[in-house]
This record gives sequence, structure tokens and C-alpha cells, in this order.
Amino acid sequence: MVIIVKDLVSGCNTNAEGERLYKEILNALALSAKVEISFSQISAVTTSFVNSAFLDLLDLMTFEDIKKRIHISHSSRQINQLIKDSLTRVAANTSRAA
Repeated sequence: MVIIVKDLVSGCNTNAEGERLYKEILNALALSAKVEISFSQISAVTTSFVNSAFLDLLDLMTFEDIKKRIHISHSSRQINQLIKDSLTRVAANTSRAA
């Protein structure tokens, strides 16, 4: 299953936009073992967006499970690094990791 971010939100800047993606990720994970998230035509995202879109996944699954089940595609180095850094930092806090 593929989620195309630009089809969901007008930008990748706010918590609300990130929450919209998060809900879509949850729906997709309920239907499919693996989910691709395409950042096609998006050049940058904010920390607020990434935090809202991805960090709560750690309440539901481990960082390793996220890496196995979610694939980020058509993204920039900035997007990849921000997602990875945010998840890695929070996953290191064992009280939040599943």
C-alpha cells in the first residue's frame, strides 16, 4: 500500500498535517503488512510534522518493526534524516518504545 503525502496535505509543516499522515499510516498498517510513504514533490518537512506523523507509532510498535513495515520513498536527504533522527532519539527512551 502506498500513501502519497502530497495527496493528503497541502504542506508538511504543522502538527495537524502530521496527524493527518499518522492516521493514514495507521489505516494502511491495519490493511497491509508493509506501507510505502511517498514524499514525491515535497522538498522539506518540519520537525513538528515529523513528530506528529511518526513518533506515536512507537507507542504501538518497536523501532525495528517500524523499519520493517514502513518504507519512505521519493524523499530528500533532509526528510530521511529528520524522520530517522526523531525516531531514533525517542526509541532510545525505553519508556516510550513498545
